[in-house]
Amino acid sequence: MPKPRPPLAALLSLVLSACGGVAGNALSEAAAPASSVASDEASASPSAAPSLPAGHAWQTVDDVSVSFAVPETWTAMNPKKLLELGDSSAFDEMAGRMGITSRQMMQAVGNADLLMLAPPKRGYADNVSGLVVPLEGLPTQAQLEAELGKVSDVPVVVTPGTSPAGPIVTADYTIEVSGRPVMGRSIFVETPDGVLNLSVSALEAVTTAEVSDTIVATMHPA
Repeated sequence: MPKPRPPLAALLSLVLSACGGVAGNALSEAAAPASSVASDEASASPSAAPSLPAGHAWQTVDDVSVSFAVPETWTAMNPKKLLELGDSSAFDEMAGRMGITSRQMMQAVGNADLLMLAPPKRGYADNVSGLVVPLEGLPTQAQLEAELGKVSDVPVVVTPGTSPAGPIVTADYTIEVSGRPVMGRSIFVETPDGVLNLSVSALEAVTTAEVSDTIVATMHPA
């Protein structure tokens, strides 16, 4: 089994540390609110999906046909599809706001299958990133502790579990962004179509836990 890379959220948290305005103008033309990108299949077959919590919307990662609930006020975009379409406007504006080049921005987030940003607060946007990773199965506890331990400021806590979409493993970690701790939880789920890594990063541990727990509880085949 290949070694998993540190979660995309670790990179995103560093890149987005100055994104006080990213969830506004930078994404308005290239992204849609989560509520407008709900899964047609989930909407058409509500009995096949868990109940949608209040204040949430369905989000789908098409490559593995998995849907889950996310806060409806968070903004969603698919960086990989934007690049395939040749649309770099979102990356250009984000890069300009953060004083880096568009190329650096695209290198950090361009491979993501999903990027969701909360309305920014205190100069940081809580976020969810999603990436279908080239693994043959779930990473082991030793792999996650070793890889995430390279970026985490605290011991990595790994927890196996299950979800309606398949077996999962989660890893909790903390990274420092602009002198502040950012709480992260990386969720790996093994589906028939591949392994999906969803990572949640937030300034408040309670936000990371609540968003992550909702994702796991509502995750299901689309």
